[in-house]
Amino acid sequence: MPNEDVEIEVFLKNDNNIDGINSIFVTESEYALIWTNKESYDTGETVNIEYKCKGNYTLDYFTVNGEAIEGNSFVMPDIDVTIEGTFKLAFEDTVWRIRSSSGGLTARSFWYFNYGEEGLEITVKVDDRMLCGEEFKEKIYHRDNIEMIITPKSEFRGWEPYITHKFLISCDGEFSIQYAVAGNDWAYTFETVEEDFNFTLTHKSLENNDGYNGYEVKVFLSYGILSLDKEEALGNLTICPAIRNTTSHNVTDWRCIDLDSVVWEDCSTHPILLEDGSYQERG
Repeated sequence: MPNEDVEIEVFLKNDNNIDGINSIFVTESEYALIWTNKESYDTGETVNIEYKCKGNYTLDYFTVNGEAIEGNSFVMPDIDVTIEGTFKLAFEDTVWRIRSSSGGLTARSFWYFNYGEEGLEITVKVDDRMLCGEEFKEKIYHRDNIEMIITPKSEFRGWEPYITHKFLISCDGEFSIQYAVAGNDWAYTFETVEEDFNFTLTHKSLENNDGYNGYEVKVFLSYGILSLDKEEALGNLTICPAIRNTTSHNVTDWRCIDLDSVVWEDCSTHPILLEDGSYQERG
């Protein structure tokens, strides 16, 4: 107290923080339902964001008060927070698309190619409500699978012997690599090492907010396995992808890319893989 009379003025503010408890606000999204288990949390408490995507959308990231976070949890600060989700289509634009219908169900595949430094980098996303693996078909080429013919650009009418390779990966992770021999027959290649050929396969589910039901395959294929280096491969490889859609023991459907004049058994018709990952048709 000073040595004089004083006047005290009080200023009030709206503060929802009562004993360290702060409120959660969620911005609605047209692509997903978003919620937390409580409407308010103690400072320092872990907040888990729950969400359910709609259609073929999947989570990109969440923001908390405008700042992006990693994953879907954060530590509650000493202020109220607003949560907003950003979602994206599970399938990015691509010119490589194949549909296959079987038993009343349609499988869709989306293919992405890239000329990497050491080899081809391939991603295939297959939207397939019902996956049929070994329990339905003993042979992998009759199960749900992806398949592709790869060869250096050729005018050979058929599968060019010893140059044309066929790669097949089933929905349950089995694979085969073959090369063409005379008479349009195929032979299995020697055993490959991981540095030349490897892949990861992930099953997808709408229940797990993956944006679709099916599987995703990421493939690395070295140029060496095709007896090429990168400069020889750039813009000089032809790719003919295919998928099989199996729905029961007796119902199965196979389709290759649907372009004018493309014939699976004829390398001279297969599209050229361009440097930007698109293709050039061949008549």
